[in-house]
Amino acid sequence: MKKNLLFLLLFLIIALFLFLNTISYSSEIEKKSDTNSLEVLLKEILSFFEPVDGKIASLQDSKVKIYYDPTKKFLPGMRLRAFKEGADFIHPVTKERLGKIEVPIGYIEIESSTSGLAIGRVISGKTEDFIGSKVKIPAIKTKILFHQSNIDWFLGDSYYQLLKESNRFELVDSTVETHDIQKTLSEAKSKKAFALLLLTAEKIGRDVKVTQSLYWVEDGKQFSEKTVTLKADFISELKLKSGLPGLSTAELLFSYDLPFSADRILAGDFDGDQSIDIALVSNNIIRFYTSKVDLNFLWELRLPHKGEIVWIDKVQRGDNSKDLILITAKTEDDIVSYVYELQREGFVKLWSANSLFIRGFNNRILAQRFSPFTGYEGKIFFISLHDRSFKEGSFFELPSGVNIYDFQEILSPHKERAYLVWDEEGYLKLLDISGTLKWRSKEAFSDSPFTFTRETLSGLFHKGSWSIKDRLIYKDGEVYLSKKEPLLNTVRGLGYKESSIITIWWNGLTVEEKKYIESISGEIIDYTITEDRLMILSKPLFGLKIKNILKGESPFGVVLNIYTMRGK
Repeated sequence: MKKNLLFLLLFLIIALFLFLNTISYSSEIEKKSDTNSLEVLLKEILSFFEPVDGKIASLQDSKVKIYYDPTKKFLPGMRLRAFKEGADFIHPVTKERLGKIEVPIGYIEIESSTSGLAIGRVISGKTEDFIGSKVKIPAIKTKILFHQSNIDWFLGDSYYQLLKESNRFELVDSTVETHDIQKTLSEAKSKKAFALLLLTAEKIGRDVKVTQSLYWVEDGKQFSEKTVTLKADFISELKLKSGLPGLSTAELLFSYDLPFSADRILAGDFDGDQSIDIALVSNNIIRFYTSKVDLNFLWELRLPHKGEIVWIDKVQRGDNSKDLILITAKTEDDIVSYVYELQREGFVKLWSANSLFIRGFNNRILAQRFSPFTGYEGKIFFISLHDRSFKEGSFFELPSGVNIYDFQEILSPHKERAYLVWDEEGYLKLLDISGTLKWRSKEAFSDSPFTFTRETLSGLFHKGSWSIKDRLIYKDGEVYLSKKEPLLNTVRGLGYKESSIITIWWNGLTVEEKKYIESISGEIIDYTITEDRLMILSKPLFGLKIKNILKGESPFGVVLNIYTMRGK
């Protein structure tokens, strides 16, 4: 009997232990799903717009006391419409009493609340009118401007659908592409929205941190900010539900046949108006355009010498939002670099230097000296801008043998730093900060777009060559680069049948290589990336557009394709 009781007691203890662990595990799962769902953002915004009502009990200056149903929630930051009841509202046919006419008198913002009692302040209307009035958030839909900023469109669309399904909001889409909250609020006010919802995103490895910011349109006051971290598997599931074929796709927005040759491309905000301008390089001329549906010409910059621009880059000035233009050009026997700024009178040269390469890196200027005998010479160093003068700064430490255009920094999800580096054969290597080789691509990606002959002290020695490599661009944890497929693998110089844009991702241990855009006809010449656009310059095989010949148009030229990266 004792054995049976002991067994039963042991069984109950084990059952209780398993039950408690199940509850703990379930709550942990619920907690995780809570932070891995757009529902968290929806719950936050709904809490400010759930229908509630109350009655003003007292008024002192602009402060009011409100009695309300304690089963409801009055949150600090809420804005309630205040009104007085007028005459009865009678149905015109049945003569049935439907309620009382509501006479609006202004708005109240809640500052604090306890069970059944809230403290608020009058934010619009005549203070004396609020005595004895009622307040409420009506059951009708609230008009909200929806602005999804830099968030991937399919994430924004998924949340947009959740908001619609709640039946609490009349959503108005923002048409302004800006990060200036004042401009967005102005748009919301012009569209008579009551509140503004701004979605922004930050990529953390493969996860995405999404922040919802809420503003009252009338005075621009922010009343809520909520952030959730969406895991990579959740994002993949959303993307599949949205009907997109995969994580490495991009949608072509515009395609332009350029009427002139172009060797380099750069996108930036050169006039400080918060819109993207496109710079296209041809020999020693840079033409600037804005892109909406057509390419619209803006400005032209000609270098003060004949030569070939081999690198173009940008950095942002610390004292304004303009991008400065960094230019490196090859003359007959030297390298010359420039920094230009767009001013009222046009492009103004701020600085130039002979025998020096420059590039932008993390919004700073890097430089390396040029030698006609070795090409790149000496260590890479920073150039700083102080009071409109440029000064040489500290050295930038890189693994031995890596030149200024050979590398791009890459960060793991844990913020470990390494470098992706071109070698002279067109292969890509991953080096840690000490220079140790961690990975090497299985095949060559591309040849260098600019290759030059070295000088020698006498004609007795082989001259050799030095080159400027293809761009490596870091964005949101990945490095983008172009890969070119030669017409004949055994003869790379014959031409390229097609090209693609590849992404490289490093998790701290292994490297993942993916095609982002594939099957671009011919050769990718250069490309540039903005926050949500990828712009690619390419030319067809042998530089000939066969379709143009058939149409009686010029067969020579370059194609500019612009893709959206909102789905990335």
